[in-house]
Amino acid sequence: MLTSNRKTVVVVVGSTGADITIFARHQERLVGAKTEAEAARMSEEQSVTAVPADMSRAIMWCKRLDVWEI
Repeated sequence: MLTSNRKTVVVVVGSTGADITIFARHQERLVGAKTEAEAARMSEEQSVTAVPADMSRAIMWCKRLDVWEI
């Protein structure tokens, strides 16, 4: 989870071995986070999906899934 001025700007959700989904408020942060997640993934088969989203919805997803800090 990346924060800026006390506001969550990027949330990465997923679990070990699973596909990675990234939620971000701003497009430029979304692109940067996706690039970083692709470099850190465990295998080439692991997909990375970047979704522009309202952070309140992304945080609801985090309650259901493991959160990866990037």
